[in-house]
This record gives sequence, C-alpha cells and structure tokens, in this order.
Amino acid sequence: MNVYQLHVQLDETEPIIWRRILTTSNVRLDDFHRILQTIMGWTNSHLHLFEVGRATYAPLEFEVEEAQDSRKVKLEDILNQVGSAIRYEYDLGDGWVRTLTLEKIIQLDSDAFITQCIEGERSSPPEDCGGVFGFHRMLEILKDPGHEEYREFKVWLGRSYHPEKFDLNKVNKQLQKKDYGCEWIM
Repeated sequence: MNVYQLHVQLDETEPIIWRRILTTSNVRLDDFHRILQTIMGWTNSHLHLFEVGRATYAPLEFEVEEAQDSRKVKLEDILNQVGSAIRYEYDLGDGWVRTLTLEKIIQLDSDAFITQCIEGERSSPPEDCGGVFGFHRMLEILKDPGHEEYREFKVWLGRSYHPEKFDLNKVNKQLQKKDYGCEWIM
C-alpha cells in the first residue's frame, strides 16, 4: 500500500495556514474531501471541487459543468508524482482554495494505516466570513477592541476561535472517527 504525505495550504492567506497529512493513495476523492474538512475544522456545509489542469471533479449532484464524479476517482488517479499539486476549492461563493502538494510517497507492507495529520499551523478561517478578503478584514477588526464591529465578531466567533491556534491532537482524534470525523451534510 502507498501512503501519501501531502502539504495542504490555504491560498492567499497571510500568515500562511497549512497542514501536513498522511493518507492512503487509494482514498476516493469524496472521502479525501472529508479528510480536508476535518483537518481544516470546517463543517462540510458548502459545495466543493477538485481541479487538476483543466479537469474538474465533484459529486454529480453539485451539477458542476463538465465535472467528473469525484466518488469514482481515487487520489492516486489525479496525483501520483512527488512535487505535483492539485487544487481543492470549498465554498464556491467564498472561494476557499487550497493547494495540495504531494511531498512524499511511502510504501508500507501492511494495509493497517490510519489517516493522520502530522503538522500544521494556525486555525482555519471560520466559514461564511466572506472569503479571503472577509477573513483578513475580520483579523484586523479583532486586533482593535475599539472597532465598532469588534463585539459583533467576538459574539459570532465565540470563545473557541483563536487565529493562531491549531490543535493537532484534536484533529487526529476526529480523523479516527467514522467518515474521518466529518458529518456528511452535503
């Protein structure tokens, strides 16, 4: 069995928000989507797609024009050379794009392997904050307790959101659950 070490980076964010994960090369894209949702701390409540060059992959019910069914494609079918990358977009309205780069292929003699996150930095942006522009705006407001929207953002985000925090242990506990800890809403 082959295990992929992947670097997952949220595009256009400063400072960079990233994760490094290990998963089997033969994981289907619909399951890989669930893994990505879990490692980024999102709720799987928006449309998503994968892009490799001009090819697009998404669940058929999303009705993405010219997309192939992501439930019938394995990760190794679209990403199989070290250094190559694919795009993953989540929430097509806010346009959260991640670049997924294959860093290493590890060959194992056993089929007993559990997907895991091995590193990462920073909390993902909260869903529905307005994409990259809205996220950067939110971070600026949170730095200024005197800003007229500061209190509103603090209430909306709750006490659990800390932009610099990433809990590796929590993510790995979620990944061990059914559907990689991601509820299948969509």
